[in-house]
Amino acid sequence: MSASTAESTAPLTHTWAPAVARTVPSTPPAPSFSIGTNEPTWSNSGCRVAVSALKYDSRTNVVTSYDGQVISGLYLPHGRIEVRHANVTIRDCVIGVGWDSSRAYIQNNCGIVHKPSANTSGNLIEYVTIDPTNAASPVTAGRAGARDVWGNDAQTSGIYGYGMTVRRCAIRHVTDGVMPDVKVGQMAPSRVEGNYIETRWLAYDRDQRDGTHNDGVQLAGGNGHVIRGNTLRNPSGNSVVKGQCVVLTPYHGPITNTVIDRNWMYGAYTQVSAWPHLSEGGPNCSGTTITGNRHGGQCVWPILVTPEVKASSVAIGSNVAGPAGLTWNNGRTAAGGSIKVNVTAAR
Repeated sequence: MSASTAESTAPLTHTWAPAVARTVPSTPPAPSFSIGTNEPTWSNSGCRVAVSALKYDSRTNVVTSYDGQVISGLYLPHGRIEVRHANVTIRDCVIGVGWDSSRAYIQNNCGIVHKPSANTSGNLIEYVTIDPTNAASPVTAGRAGARDVWGNDAQTSGIYGYGMTVRRCAIRHVTDGVMPDVKVGQMAPSRVEGNYIETRWLAYDRDQRDGTHNDGVQLAGGNGHVIRGNTLRNPSGNSVVKGQCVVLTPYHGPITNTVIDRNWMYGAYTQVSAWPHLSEGGPNCSGTTITGNRHGGQCVWPILVTPEVKASSVAIGSNVAGPAGLTWNNGRTAAGGSIKVNVTAAR
């Protein structure tokens, strides 16, 4: 669906079942919603069906069965969905993820994960709520020697996959939000549009030796990805933690012709950043367009393009401070709407 297309959603009540401690706001999605014009919130995004009307499923891993399958109306308080087929639609579900010791790492412990060895192209994920049931709080995760934190689902993420469309979902209390990846030899683009994505900070992360990294949308490779009209909230405070609202990290292949357009971004270390290959000198980013985004909260850099990427390969348009203003780089401030946030800096 293009950014100019308005979509209509039915005014249905959105509440948690009594067994779930965390409360989902009961405000229904807005009657009409235009991606890139209306800001996604937790209340107007995600599953449009009351949890009490969904089908309860106690499984920890729901696996797709065939190409073209439609999965709709599931409530998985402790489960995830594993996609092993193409042209699958996942719609109007609530996913609590839960902890499963067999899921060893971040990609395997997502609310929705696409199996790397399968053909999972052309999948649509829309109006899905992902909110880990037992997400650890920063206080618990930060205690000395708090490895017991990993007895719950502290290290869960939202959606990981290939060539997918993720639209109008609500994702929060996750380590990373949406991770579009690329398979070797396949450059299918993903579209991430009109979602509410909120990540959380963990003081202790056993898989990151240099601290927690929390990214709203992280690209690992691919051509033609579109990141449009999302709300991306990352933690911030007196000390801004590492993480990005949108990050281009070409670990698995070049990242080319990415569009980052009309998003709302809050917090994070950098709100948009483009990096070289992890080992330096490898595949790079090119043809990136960053325009029309609204930057708010506190961060270190609103937009960071590392020298290895070459600023000439990134087109930065009219990105502005949001109506509440922006604070960055140890106290620089901008009133709402008063500046173009065009920042190029070394690491």
